[in-house]
Amino acid sequence: QSTWVKTAERQIWEQEFRKYMYEAQKENILLQLEATYRGRLADIHSATKKRVDYMNDKLNATNTLQQEHMVAWIVDSVTATITPALEQEALTQCIVDLKTLAARKPSIQ
Repeated sequence: QSTWVKTAERQIWEQEFRKYMYEAQKENILLQLEATYRGRLADIHSATKKRVDYMNDKLNATNTLQQEHMVAWIVDSVTATITPALEQEALTQCIVDLKTLAARKPSIQ
């Protein structure tokens, strides 16, 4: 009869052990799933950041190129409209203005 009691106790212990073992395996699987999820989430974050950085760099390069082109176009247009006669007239006016300024008495404060 003591063998029968020992067998029954062993079966009860094994039944409780199986319950804890099942819970431990279930928790282990959930932790693995969580780790996989977080890894994929980090991969998506990294890929998205790379795409946004690329789009930002592309936009900055486009804006810089457009600005340089616009400045060059404006400078070329202005330079093309300045004739030698207009340049000489502006230079003569500047000399007249300088002479006028030089003729004034300096005011000391």
